Amino acid sequence: MKQMLLALWAYRFFIVSSIKTEFKTRFARSKIGGFWMVIHPLAQVLVYALILSQIMKAKLPEVQTQYAYPIYILSGILAWTLFSDILTRSLNVLLTMQIC
Repeated sequence: MKQMLLALWAYRFFIVSSIKTEFKTRFARSKIGGFWMVIHPLAQVLVYALILSQIMKAKLPEVQTQYAYPIYILSGILAWTLFSDILTRSLNVLLTMQIC
């Protein structure tokens, strides 16, 4: 554990510059920037909630409130998006480190 922390400390400038570059390239073509990270999952949840709960009449068992299903979908989408982004970005960093 100590060796890993020392390695992270030794490569701290590379890690910080990689994170800055990733944010710059991720939001370079977007006019709304980081706000898109919030809008995109909420738009997905809105579409899923509308289609599944209103059109297909999907409901959670033993829950009567109309907001339960969209909250349930939001938690799943946010968890999956976080997992997917972390995995993708860590693979990109590993590939960058192997090239250098």
